[in-house]
Amino acid sequence: MKTGVTNKKSNILIFFQNLPNKKLPEKVRIVSIFISYVVIFLILVFLPRYNPVYSKSDFSDLKVGEIAEKDLVAKRDIIYVDNKATQLKKEAIQKLMLPVFGTEEGITQKTLSHFRQFSAILRDALIDEVYPEEVYLKLQANLPGLFAREEVEKLITNENILNLLDWADQILNTIMVQGIFVIPEKIREFKTDFLEVWRWEGGERKIERVRIGDVITRENLKDKLLSFKDQYNLSDEDYPLIAFIVSRFAEENVFFDSEQTESNLYRAIEGVEPVVRKLVKGERIVRKGFIITEEDMEKIEVLKKHATSVNLYNTLGTGFFLLIIYILAFILLNPPIAKKKISRNQTYTLLAMIFAYLIIGLILVRIPLFPEWLPTGVVFPTALVAMLITVLISSELAIEISLLLGMLVLLVTRMDIFSFLFAFLSGVSGTLVVKEAQRRIDLIRANLYITAINAFLMVILSFFQHYETVWLLPATGWGALNGFVCGILNLSILPILEHTLNAATRFRLIELSDLNSPILKKMLTLAHGTYGHSLNVANLAEAASRNIGANPLLARVAAYYHDIGKMDQPEYFIENQMADNKHNYIKPSLSVAVIKSHVKIGIEKAKELGLPKEVVDIIAQHHGSGLISYFYSEALKKKGNTKVTPESYSYTESPPASPEAGIVMLADAVEAATRTLKKPTVAKLERLVWDIIIDKFKQGQMDDCELTFRELKIIKKSFVQILAGHFHSRIEYPKVGEAIK
Repeated sequence: MKTGVTNKKSNILIFFQNLPNKKLPEKVRIVSIFISYVVIFLILVFLPRYNPVYSKSDFSDLKVGEIAEKDLVAKRDIIYVDNKATQLKKEAIQKLMLPVFGTEEGITQKTLSHFRQFSAILRDALIDEVYPEEVYLKLQANLPGLFAREEVEKLITNENILNLLDWADQILNTIMVQGIFVIPEKIREFKTDFLEVWRWEGGERKIERVRIGDVITRENLKDKLLSFKDQYNLSDEDYPLIAFIVSRFAEENVFFDSEQTESNLYRAIEGVEPVVRKLVKGERIVRKGFIITEEDMEKIEVLKKHATSVNLYNTLGTGFFLLIIYILAFILLNPPIAKKKISRNQTYTLLAMIFAYLIIGLILVRIPLFPEWLPTGVVFPTALVAMLITVLISSELAIEISLLLGMLVLLVTRMDIFSFLFAFLSGVSGTLVVKEAQRRIDLIRANLYITAINAFLMVILSFFQHYETVWLLPATGWGALNGFVCGILNLSILPILEHTLNAATRFRLIELSDLNSPILKKMLTLAHGTYGHSLNVANLAEAASRNIGANPLLARVAAYYHDIGKMDQPEYFIENQMADNKHNYIKPSLSVAVIKSHVKIGIEKAKELGLPKEVVDIIAQHHGSGLISYFYSEALKKKGNTKVTPESYSYTESPPASPEAGIVMLADAVEAATRTLKKPTVAKLERLVWDIIIDKFKQGQMDDCELTFRELKIIKKSFVQILAGHFHSRIEYPKVGEAIK
């Protein structure tokens, strides 16, 4: 029974360890990312209290005038519209609005036209000495009912009638231009002493602000006409006739425009900025033992309205913002920006970490252990994720993920910038404290650093949050606790992930670089030449990787193990041959089969040893698909009727797919080739190394390893420096005299 359980556990472990080697379709990767989006979206929308809200029981005992039995604290920032204050603001604007009056230019022109017609009839009558009766009849025909027969006779017989007509014309024109207003009872609703008058002059609208007491109406027309008596210096005999004439012609031409008034009022009210207030997270709404006031109750009503976390707008906003995070992740994790190609399996690891981060954070938020005023971002273990990614993948990626996690926290907390800053800066700090860690003891030191840094972050950010002084020390303590727990979990989880994912971390690579490991000791015993060759290749590869910014530790370890496949038949490889060359006694086709087999055997041994995928890949790719030229040429010499093709005498693996793999391939070829140099000089070394690099390039072996020509030149220089030191005692330098010549 125990054996079955053990086997089951072993099978599960083997599955995870071999997961990096599984070739999963790109479509599966895309579908996985989409599924992760949907799952995270559903969690954010439907997980109860993912953003701390309130239950109805929190408000059941709260009434105005009663004593609060407990504190009620805002659990997050809430920006809300004060409807009462906004309504008061609108009412104030409504009271100050001016009623709009519009001038009817048609009435004005008609009135002035009638007067000019009347004036012309009287003037013509005076010139032609027409009888008053005839004048009356003519006026009746043109302006019926305007004047009685006696009134016409009185006017036509007045000796000063022509001057009266001139004065009346001027006064009537002035009055009609100013306008005679019709003031409805509705105007009393407006608490203002002014009117807004719209006039049209020359096709353009002009708006005037007029005091109500200054306008002319039918009721005050007689009084307004008195002002013209002094203005025109009219006599007591002339003024009554002039006032009589003007009164007969004057018509109301300015009317209240209710539609325009309502339109202005609507626009003004619509333009009123709502009175916005903010409840700050941690703010005490109600204090235990104090009487609840009207103002307190207004804030409580706001909390009630925000007690529900799921609504259409929140849902759409959550989905859209989460989509932005995914798009940003796609941009940041692309090789040109990330400076490192993220494998499918690393993508799955990242998704799993982010998913776990979110779930753990949301669960912790719901635990009543944390005070309500504590920013939600302090609960999330951002530093832990950043430290794990730094060690497992890269520090650059960890910083980018910290930004994305910070944005996720921003979404979870409904745009709490404090939580975002703490999460992001904590993640960056976690990255920096483990970036240079070489030993596991360094992680303990990093734990102390992140504890202090998180505490310091809380102090700094608390100043911007305007926390009450009594909360400053607890806030600092919670920040320190976050860092300490993240550090402890990093120490605990990292070895498990390293073993489960078989990741090529610095710690794992340092362990594998131990020359006292059983496999390397076995190589020293069985294939001492291969062992020495591997050490030399490791020195070359490490130096070159360091100089171009690749992973020198990975290159060194891969170089140590790249030829472990030769241990089964060491005598067939020239570096291990002490006497006869066994290839002299077998066919070239058999020889090439033995040579090629060391790569396949090496891959199998590497997997048996549980070496990281990155190391296994370099073992597989260190010869790529290159031609084994020596045996190919031998086969051509002895082919007879046998068909000899380059493919049959070439390695069958893929070309290098990483900078480190490309460097190990070049280092392997260069180290082997330099053994054949007689009387090596720096110039010979430079020429040989560059020829090998160019040859590999022409064969297409460098196409997929992302090495540029500039980096190839740096690699050449690194190789030459190492080899020059190695061959120093044998390099022949020209004599001074010969050099001068």
